[in-house]
Amino acid sequence: MGKITKDELWKGFVTKKFDAYMKSLFAEDAKKIDWKRGWEVLDKEMNRIFSGAKVQLRKGDLLIKAWLKNGKETWIIIHLEFQGYVDWDMGKRADTCYYRAKEMYDCPVAIQIVYTDDDPNFNINTHREECLGTTMELKFPTFKLLDHPPGTYGDMDPLFAIILEVAWYGMRKNKLNDKDLGSLKFRLIRKLKEGNFDNETIQLSFGFIKHYVRFEKNENSSIFNDDIHDYLKNENDMDFLELLKQAERE
Repeated sequence: MGKITKDELWKGFVTKKFDAYMKSLFAEDAKKIDWKRGWEVLDKEMNRIFSGAKVQLRKGDLLIKAWLKNGKETWIIIHLEFQGYVDWDMGKRADTCYYRAKEMYDCPVAIQIVYTDDDPNFNINTHREECLGTTMELKFPTFKLLDHPPGTYGDMDPLFAIILEVAWYGMRKNKLNDKDLGSLKFRLIRKLKEGNFDNETIQLSFGFIKHYVRFEKNENSSIFNDDIHDYLKNENDMDFLELLKQAERE
């Protein structure tokens, strides 16, 4: 099995826990969605939007269909920017996706961007073009992880708060040494254990905690795994331990 990438972890989590993502990062918009109807991930449609475009589809690009409380269908294009560097063409990229989706599918379209870089001056949320008195402007909501350090997640979904804390320490400027990283992961896994989460959520979240930020030395990863197993055995929580073992095998 190859190394799991950050984009795979983010994309896997958001597609399965889209409600937690929306309620945590874009809470006001989340209130407008009819969550009883669920959501659909539109991979084929997203590939078609980018087919022939000057911008390329990235692994962190998502297209999700949801329904508003007024009964209308809406498509949400999500750009998860976790490469850790700034991209000053993001506005143009968002504009291209928006208008191609509108042209091809003639439905309401929303754009969201999650930035995980560590540049405090980078947060593009508008694309504007002007020519001979004609003006086109596209504005879209963004979430800048750098502006939301641990300790500010009180109003968020508790599961997504765990994920955000992991991602926070995945930024270069916040990098921890192996000892502190082990303490962080251990604390978050205990929080996961104490939460009232279903089995799929536990396994999904454990994979994020385990792989998103890695130990510098491989032996410290092995030591951490042994410590977690010993802790759960001492707690006599063999069911939770088995869930983590299953997640490790997948």
